[in-house]
Amino acid sequence: MEYLVERTDKDILTLAKWSFWYTGDNLILRAYRLYTRETRRHGYKIVQDYDGSRPNDTGRGKLKKKEVPFPYQVMDELKERITHDAVTLVGNTWADHQERKNELRMREEEQS
Repeated sequence: MEYLVERTDKDILTLAKWSFWYTGDNLILRAYRLYTRETRRHGYKIVQDYDGSRPNDTGRGKLKKKEVPFPYQVMDELKERITHDAVTLVGNTWADHQERKNELRMREEEQS
């Protein structure tokens, strides 16, 4: 499952985006991009970039994985979203299971 976390500064001139892939066992950083713009009227331009599919890319503005910032707020939001998705998935699966179980019991009672 893919998760995207975005953060902007108060002046909305800087935007940071983290993209993660969660496999159930591992949390993988897929990409990080830092954007800036001169004023609100201007569009964002990439200033720093990390691409998980090209970790050894060393061009202008490219970052290595260890250079990517991980603020605790980003990690907290990510943890909360993963936990929420897991609870929703397990909850729905459990409810579906109980509903099927009850349907089978009712059918058995009707047949006997």
